[in-house]
Amino acid sequence: MVAIPWRTGVNMREFAFYGTPAVPHASSALQQQQLATLNELGVKVVRLFTSHRAFSTQECIDRLRVALAQIDQFNMQAILCLDDGLTGAGFFIQGTEPFHNQVHGHYHSDFWINGEWRRFHLPTARALATAFKDHPAILMWELGNEFALHPRDGGQRLPRRAASAAFIAFAREVSWAIRDISPSHLISTGLVNSRHVCAMEDGEDVNAFGRALYGLPAVDAVSIHYYAHDGEKAYSSAEVAVARALDKPFYIGEVGAHHSESGDRAAFVRAELNGWRSAGAFTALVWAFDSSARDVGVSDLYAFARIHGDYDRLRDAVRSVAADVARFLRVITQPKPTPDPVVTPDAGESSGETVTPIGERDSVPATDGGSGKITTPPVDVAPTGLIRLQLPLRWKHSIRSRFDDPAQYDARYVQRREGMLFVPDTADRPLEVLAAQRGVVSKIASYPPGYGIYVQIRHNWNGDNYVTWYGHLERANVTVGQFVNAGEVIGTAGRSGSAEEVCLFFTVQHLGKGKAGYVVPDVIDPAPLFDAAVPPRDEAQYGADVSVPDGTKFAPGAFFKKIWQVRNTGTTTWGDGYALAFFADNPMGAGAGARVPTAKPGESVQVAVELTAPLIPGSYQTTWRLKNPAGQFFGEILYTQISVVPQDEAKAKVSEARFVDDITIPDGTPLRPGARFTKTWRIRNSGETTWTDQFQLVFAGDERMGGPEFVTLPATRRGSTADVSVTLIAPTTPGVYRSTWRPRDPQGDFFEHDMYAEIRVIDPAKVPPTPERYGSPVSTADGRGYYIGLKFKEPVWYGGGVHQGVDYVARDGAPGMLISAAAEGRVFGAYRCLPCTLDRPNFDLNGLSPAEQNQALGKQNPWNYGFGNLVVVEYGWDALSRGGQGAVLAAGFRERQARVFVFYAHLAEISIGEGRPVAAGTPLGTMGNSGNSRGVHLHLEVRVCQPSAIFPLSLTRTVRIDPLAMFTE
Repeated sequence: MVAIPWRTGVNMREFAFYGTPAVPHASSALQQQQLATLNELGVKVVRLFTSHRAFSTQECIDRLRVALAQIDQFNMQAILCLDDGLTGAGFFIQGTEPFHNQVHGHYHSDFWINGEWRRFHLPTARALATAFKDHPAILMWELGNEFALHPRDGGQRLPRRAASAAFIAFAREVSWAIRDISPSHLISTGLVNSRHVCAMEDGEDVNAFGRALYGLPAVDAVSIHYYAHDGEKAYSSAEVAVARALDKPFYIGEVGAHHSESGDRAAFVRAELNGWRSAGAFTALVWAFDSSARDVGVSDLYAFARIHGDYDRLRDAVRSVAADVARFLRVITQPKPTPDPVVTPDAGESSGETVTPIGERDSVPATDGGSGKITTPPVDVAPTGLIRLQLPLRWKHSIRSRFDDPAQYDARYVQRREGMLFVPDTADRPLEVLAAQRGVVSKIASYPPGYGIYVQIRHNWNGDNYVTWYGHLERANVTVGQFVNAGEVIGTAGRSGSAEEVCLFFTVQHLGKGKAGYVVPDVIDPAPLFDAAVPPRDEAQYGADVSVPDGTKFAPGAFFKKIWQVRNTGTTTWGDGYALAFFADNPMGAGAGARVPTAKPGESVQVAVELTAPLIPGSYQTTWRLKNPAGQFFGEILYTQISVVPQDEAKAKVSEARFVDDITIPDGTPLRPGARFTKTWRIRNSGETTWTDQFQLVFAGDERMGGPEFVTLPATRRGSTADVSVTLIAPTTPGVYRSTWRPRDPQGDFFEHDMYAEIRVIDPAKVPPTPERYGSPVSTADGRGYYIGLKFKEPVWYGGGVHQGVDYVARDGAPGMLISAAAEGRVFGAYRCLPCTLDRPNFDLNGLSPAEQNQALGKQNPWNYGFGNLVVVEYGWDALSRGGQGAVLAAGFRERQARVFVFYAHLAEISIGEGRPVAAGTPLGTMGNSGNSRGVHLHLEVRVCQPSAIFPLSLTRTVRIDPLAMFTE
């Protein structure tokens, strides 16, 4: 369970939009005033909304950046609500207003069923999570505020269970999108309670639905809303029971009472806060705080506001339950990957032995003639309905440890083993590790004290959620988000983490239904699951619109082909008798259906249907599903929405892309066999169309090199350039290889011109040696020079009193010397110093007093902890110089189990953006004098951290090493 100590909080829905047309009477200066007042009350959490109907996503990001900077200054955190289920206040995602056509402005259920949220919520969530990735002032993201299914009289095209199932699909996909980008933050639904999105009118069991919804792996917390008058508190006990059963935290997202019709509000609030604190909630957020002496548009009849007579008594009530607690980030409170095991070593044993120590007892023979079927000792038959698994290996092996064997773990946990330990009975290498069942890779991480390098795969089986863990790997061969089929190779067994020999540790979670109290929650015994035959099951998952994106315009009567990409996520092979069949809405002249291509489990195929646009102008939708030979529909619905317009409006424009430059991996780049690399092209939109997220770059020929089927082209206007990247894996045999990729428009038509990556895979025996040290990061090509100033650990007046890096100082004292990357890597962050200008770049020239300088060194904004203009590049293990690798190992880290970040600080200008790939010589910026600098120089600093510590700007979670171990002077 994510354990979060109690903290007081309030709602301030409009906070990010003070001083804008959305809240014109609340000045931006009021933000500081409100936070200062809350700070006096001991408030630690502020809930605010991230969207407004009048603001684009980028405009919302800009407003949030200012708001979070101020929240950060007061050492508070925000709960950010992505969207409002109601329209009255206007704080909902821009463009969704047409779908808010039910009571109180709620979304119509078709919004969920038809997947409209994919057009709005998903890109908004991704953009916001990317903009504020692992921001320390964010506690949690909420998917929305008080969503509900309407109409509640059942008057819609599909059964009500289709709506509740669609909502769970929404919650699953959006929560995973946020989690993948910003894993330090928690995620919640933001609901009043689960009853509001459950198909109770259709007989759906609300408790079972709640467990399914809140059991989603990326939904971390259960939300509850209620007011004194609405009766919703009566259902809160059921929500709390679900949270406790799932071992997840819960909180009260909104609680309040009418200022004049609810009696003694201060007594009510005091009682509610004390009650929820005692019940185990981590916060209860009072609605809605405003310290303004007059109404400025951020309070209402239920608000905790100065304009109401009980304001001072409410202040006292909130102050009475305040707790002085630290800010919460997943990586701060639990520095290991969640929910990784925490294990206490046996007395007298090395502290390196933690999660899966190898026992002293004899091995138990586990295979019968290499067949892979467990025969000794006998196992029970899996209970009906449980997931069926294949063995995650094919090599001869013994089982050294079984589920529920005695183990020495931290006293907080059951002293029993949470999985099975397989050890090889063969000298063959490599030892491939296989997916035990089809599913989606949900996590790849490293936990050196225990599981080492491990992979998690999540599986949905008969409506239940499972996660399989594969620990002590040598390497993982998959990526997060990748679909894998049962028996597909996902990595190789190794001895990473606490393992004392090459092995595989295998764990199974049955989320919400497994055993509690173990070092990994919700675990079940894997052994009975291997012996059962996998039953046939038809499943299909929507992948993408290959052609005709929603909203495409057609002339009346126009013929077109709609193509969807779908994946066979079942256990059967599609072949004769499987069809794409009309399901609902307008058939558009397609007839009965279309043939489905042959597809084995796990394979993706394209299914297509020939359609004819209706003759009358308007908006139309046609909905299709797959059908098996027995005539039963299965899988997710597939639909397309078109607009029929007059002939002249439907004329197609020509798309074209032209190559501009190879940003990474120029033709002929030598690579080691099996090396993972990112190829980035710079291309120009030379056609007549504007590229949207419906335009793709698709693998078209030659060697695929482990790449995806396609990547999305960046949004690009006509005449503009964009960088597009694809991650590939070099073949294992030496030679010259090419991978060719072709752009494709939303209608599924390819257009000019092809892009290709050409590499040279070199013989491992002929691989050039890794350099002892990188070259200097400072270019002297312009004839200028530098000298080394302060070195690592020399005394300084600021920070901890010692210099954390090395300084390259310009001899002529003038800015502008080029700073370049050392090797292949990726820009973790490009942090511009807001007060730093060309004429006043640093503390002294801005007139900061000594006290102000000390204060600025402790904050990221606006001076970036004194670094000024700063670029941080992350270099992978294989890209490090030998000296760098040695320094990382000497600092106590294991090979390939550390993240290495190089800081390039005090720059005059930054010439690269966050997330951009770099290679040796890629320009990063120019030498300058920004931040706390007192002369033109480059401050070079190297920070190393565990893979789970993903905020390198934190001194407390990183280890500094001498840059001159990695770089030359």
